[in-house]
Amino acid sequence: MTAVCPSCGCEQGAALLCAQETDQLEKQLHAIPDLLDELATTVSKQAKIGQAGGKPGPAHLRNPINYGALDVATHLSTVLNAWAHAVWHDKPIPDTARLAPLTAARVLLANIDHARRHPDVDKLVTEVGEAVGKARQAIDRPATRVYVGLCRAQSTDQYGQTVQCSAELYARENATQVHCRVCNADTDVVDQRKWLLEQAEEMIVTAKQASVLVGDVGQLTVRESDIRNWVARGKIPLRPSFSTQRQFELGALLTYISQHSQPVPTLSLARITKAV
Repeated sequence: MTAVCPSCGCEQGAALLCAQETDQLEKQLHAIPDLLDELATTVSKQAKIGQAGGKPGPAHLRNPINYGALDVATHLSTVLNAWAHAVWHDKPIPDTARLAPLTAARVLLANIDHARRHPDVDKLVTEVGEAVGKARQAIDRPATRVYVGLCRAQSTDQYGQTVQCSAELYARENATQVHCRVCNADTDVVDQRKWLLEQAEEMIVTAKQASVLVGDVGQLTVRESDIRNWVARGKIPLRPSFSTQRQFELGALLTYISQHSQPVPTLSLARITKAV
């Protein structure tokens, strides 16, 4: 019986991932560094991505964080992490270890021969390809509408059980309400943005990303060099990472700014909500 490539089905001597599919996978993994940089820019600078008329619009009407791109970036990181754990044989990774996406991509490239022999390599190729494709779409797609999170409207089903909608919501820049096309509920955009900003406190960021986000969200000018200094002095706790870049929770930075950067006004969630 002739062995075939698990991904494309072509004849392949040892049932390995064929050369063409391997080459495509390697190209996608080599593209990860640039892709991550573009995604970070898209997440933190949504206002500069295409908008009707080509103008960024008033700052107070812009959502400072592109949560659609953030979801895509998180998914890409999750996929790379899962497969890096699956194929890294030289230095076993603890199951609880969370690799930075760039590190995970490097692990996959370094272990490409193990990846070719993995029993689920077809799934690896599919999942990585889809995650990379979605990332490219998030970067290239004009933001004519602003992503404001998932619909959280609740209703009662035919069995009397409470169910919550989870459809993605996109609102026009100047909208006060957004209509869910799945459950037909209307949601207050300010409330949705407030909820999104609460979620943003758990974002793992670098000093460069944090400087941009704090400026857009809190309308405060915080230099990247100052953030790096606070991190170096231990004022902002680091999150363990295999990456060479120092990373921390955005919420930890916001807390430090509000408590120690006088006479800067308190950076409260209420103030942040008004800023958007």
